Order: sequence, then structure tokens, then C-alpha cells
Amino acid sequence: MTLDKVIISMHVVLAAVYLYGSSSLALGTLKSPGAGMFPLIIGSIWAVISLAAFSGQGQPASERLDKATSVRLTKVGAAIVLYLVLLPVIGFTVSTFLALYYVSHLMGNQGWGNKLKFSLTGVIVSVLIFQWLLQLPLPEPLLAIFDI
Repeated sequence: MTLDKVIISMHVVLAAVYLYGSSSLALGTLKSPGAGMFPLIIGSIWAVISLAAFSGQGQPASERLDKATSVRLTKVGAAIVLYLVLLPVIGFTVSTFLALYYVSHLMGNQGWGNKLKFSLTGVIVSVLIFQWLLQLPLPEPLLAIFDI
């Protein structure tokens, strides 16, 4: 199995897990959608696109990933898993900053200043969107320890 088929297979599995996870949420109606309506739509689209890509012809040899790119993508995947593990432990702000800094480094962003700007911008924009605009609480267990 080629690398593209492996990645597409991972997307099929992730879409199935996503759909399974959202299956416990109420669907509601089209006029009054419940919490599970949009996850069902997004998960279904994700699964259909992934299955269609899996049944496709694949990439020509000139477009296949080289080993260095494959290793970088694997490190990015590991960073995402580590981010999900650390998120409830050290909180949104710190874990997001560290994840963005590391992924920025992996993707070739040069200089610590550029990585710092990219990471801070990502954290600030995320906090503005989730806390200010959507008014959703973000996990910050480190702040709870210090009673802030």
C-alpha cells in the first residue's frame, strides 16, 4: 500500500471515529438542529470524500512524498496527539503555543523570532475567537492551581 493510501485510510478511520463520537448527540430537526446535526454532516462529508479518494487512481510517481517529508508529517501527527494529551493537563494557551511553535519549526519557519510571532498570533487569534467572539471557556488548569 502506498503512502497516500495509508494517509487516506487514516482519514477514513478518523471520520468513522468522529461519526461514532457524535452519534450520541441529539440531531434535532432541520428547523431546529441539535448538537449532533453539524457533526453528522461534517463527518459524513469527510467520510465520503475519504472513501472517494481511496478508490481513486492515486498520485503519479512524480508527486509522491519523499522520505524527509513523510518523517516531518509523522512528527506533525505526533505533535497533534501530544497536544491533545497535554491540553487538559497544562491548558489551552501553553499547549497551543508549544504545538504551534514546534509545527512551525517542522514546516521550515526560520528563526526563533518568526516562530514566536507565529505561535503568539495563533494563540491570540484562537483565544479571541473562542473566548471573546464565541464566549466558550478554554481549559486552563495551570491558572486554576494559582487561583487566577
